[in-house]
Amino acid sequence: MLQFLGIGGAFSVDLGNTSAFYKKENELFLLDCGEDVFGNILKNHLLEGVTKINILITHFHSDHVGSLGTLVFYCDASNLEEINIVFPNREKLVELIRQFGIQNCNINIYTPKEFARLKIKEYRQEHDVIEAYGYIIKLDGKTIYYSGDTKSLPDEVFALLIKGKIDYFFQDVRLKQNPYHLSLEELESKIPFNLRKQINCMHFVSEAEINEVTEHGFSRVRRFESEEKNGNIKSSK
Repeated sequence: MLQFLGIGGAFSVDLGNTSAFYKKENELFLLDCGEDVFGNILKNHLLEGVTKINILITHFHSDHVGSLGTLVFYCDASNLEEINIVFPNREKLVELIRQFGIQNCNINIYTPKEFARLKIKEYRQEHDVIEAYGYIIKLDGKTIYYSGDTKSLPDEVFALLIKGKIDYFFQDVRLKQNPYHLSLEELESKIPFNLRKQINCMHFVSEAEINEVTEHGFSRVRRFESEEKNGNIKSSK
């Protein structure tokens, strides 16, 4: 379902900025657009054949929006039919676009409720002082939870997980408690052991952190790498 251009935190250069995508026919759905995401999109040829791009933003820390302006400029110059950016706070998104200097590009701005192409429900997250959101997304008949960055797990989302109502669950995690991300200890206390494999952890600091998370029974996301062989693009497993 979702694939990842990067799986790391803000300072985890080797792991890349956490950003997920889903490509279907001529349309690309992108979750967040940190500093290195635009470059990774080009390196992996993800815009080939794309006429519509939909960008869902979780919050405005630079490792989540740092190359948004460049991506929009590029897509606009490439004459894409649609460039859609989605965020619950329209006014703040408009201001971000103004600061990036891309307000003259051909952009459509939506809140999740307005974006009819996908059914999206936002959840206000706890991420220090910045306004941040996680999302439940309905995509091709599947239900996806994408936490963004948060130090807590919404009760409603947890209830849906326990009831088996979430097909893919993506959660940022840290080994230690902090103001930005859910700690491994907190995640363990909430998630029954038999459900831990369903939790796909992301936004790592290091390979050592990844190893410890998986040793506690949780799954982890992996980076997408395109490999052109015989005209095909394959993703690493």
